[in-house]
Amino acid sequence: MGRSLVWLRMLGALHAAAIVTTSGPHVQAQDLDPDPDVSAPSSLGASDYPTDDYPAASTAPSPAATASSSVAEHAPQPPAAAQGPVAPQPTAAITSPYELAPSQRWGSTRVLGQHSFLLGTFVPSGLVNSHLGVRAGMEYHQVPGYVQLPSLLDSKPQEVELRTLNIAETIDFGVRLHDHFAIFGDAYGKARVGANINTLLGTGADYTYGGRLGLLVKLFHLSSFQISVSGQAGYYAGQSAGILALFQDLNIIAREAVQQVQANPVIDLDKAVERLNTAFRTATADLLTPFEGLTYGVSLNITQAIGRYFGLQASVGYYAESATYRPTRYDTASGGPVMQEHTVSTQRPSFGIAADFDAAPAGLPFAVLLEYRATPTSVTDTQEVTTLDASSLEQLVALGLFYSGRTDLQLGVTTYSVYGQLPTLNANAQHSGKPLDLALQLVFRYYW
Repeated sequence: MGRSLVWLRMLGALHAAAIVTTSGPHVQAQDLDPDPDVSAPSSLGASDYPTDDYPAASTAPSPAATASSSVAEHAPQPPAAAQGPVAPQPTAAITSPYELAPSQRWGSTRVLGQHSFLLGTFVPSGLVNSHLGVRAGMEYHQVPGYVQLPSLLDSKPQEVELRTLNIAETIDFGVRLHDHFAIFGDAYGKARVGANINTLLGTGADYTYGGRLGLLVKLFHLSSFQISVSGQAGYYAGQSAGILALFQDLNIIAREAVQQVQANPVIDLDKAVERLNTAFRTATADLLTPFEGLTYGVSLNITQAIGRYFGLQASVGYYAESATYRPTRYDTASGGPVMQEHTVSTQRPSFGIAADFDAAPAGLPFAVLLEYRATPTSVTDTQEVTTLDASSLEQLVALGLFYSGRTDLQLGVTTYSVYGQLPTLNANAQHSGKPLDLALQLVFRYYW
């Protein structure tokens, strides 16, 4: 009985060794199978053992399975090439900004239909966009037929021309709050100086600074057509320097001194000279005239894209301003300067149209913008009895050339001319000829 038990144990050990030897390669083949059939029945399951002798057979691995797993873990793995081809991983596509659709680029807020519009300087745009821009330029202003300043002695007036140079810089912006709303505004500074002797003696020079703020609302949009309305308000201030008022005051002072000497020949000369010097000093306060004003306006703006190359913009609006001037004059009664405040009101109905051509879709990075604006202008001065040339029609024509290789950039130059302006009121209270402006400015705007 003892030997029989020994032989049975030896046969059991040989049987277990045979199972280990035959199950190792089988498990390794399953590990290398890229798509194993998990539904195939195992060759060694819990049903092969009596559940009475192995009560945990359904949850615990058998000794043979443990040995098989150990052999599979330490078996050498084949190289990566033997495992079959590896599927390529997708990479992120790199796309040039110029290959994107216009609506996906920076600056798409100025794209309507398939056309990238140029924002003009003089015709309000109806596009709800976001941008920041800088404009800087020089303007030549000429006033023909201006009557020469009066002198201290009686002389015949003579017609001369006034010529000034204006240098201006403007920062403008737009912020798109919603697809239908945007705020816009600008801040500017302008300096003017006489370009000849007659101008320096007449109107001299002045400077102006100010700004405005407005709201743009899109009313209707259909494919490549859009209608918007905008309203704005602004403030400006500055000072003008001129010798005209000083000449007038000196004339009054000299005449008064002569009359006093004639009326009282025995007047104390020292006192008369001191009084005359005091009058001259107080009259110099007339050299500078401060002013300030408020502006406001509203306009209806229409935008129409014509294919990829052409675009039209039009605007009909009404603008007005009220400026207050505070010059000083020499008062003979008090012997000193007296401020004489007066208000100048201006009404400017306006119609403008702008047409632009963009050659960028054809591979040529340039664009042309043509602007025209007509403004019937009337001015009312509280010091004057009648309105100053209420029938004057001011007209402006501008031509701009820009780089258009990028949707988010507008860079170029604009030249313009203004004619038909209101005449200048000269020293003898007579109207001059109608002024003429010629100007050139650099334009830079960035859109997002």
